[in-house]
Amino acid sequence: MALIPIYTSKGDPEAFLEYPYLFNRNGDWTGWVTANREVYSVLGYFVGYVGSGPRILRKRATSTLRPRQTPPPSAETSLCTCEYSASSNDERIIKQHH
Repeated sequence: MALIPIYTSKGDPEAFLEYPYLFNRNGDWTGWVTANREVYSVLGYFVGYVGSGPRILRKRATSTLRPRQTPPPSAETSLCTCEYSASSNDERIIKQHH
């Protein structure tokens, strides 16, 4: 399965999505994404949603809190580390290491 970089507001890749698992740049499992593009932490707390770009977005204020969700099985067997680099022609390259 392909890794999808998740960008910061400045356009830097800060996380990677290997559906449904979300990893930081060190390859640590930090959360997951639902089929509805909702993002939850590994503890099951709502973080936001995946918008275009792709970026994780969240409204500053919401009228109701979302219930805590049960995380999927551990992602540690899915991805150990990932590397991200830009080639000379600015194509983005992501390498997986298992």
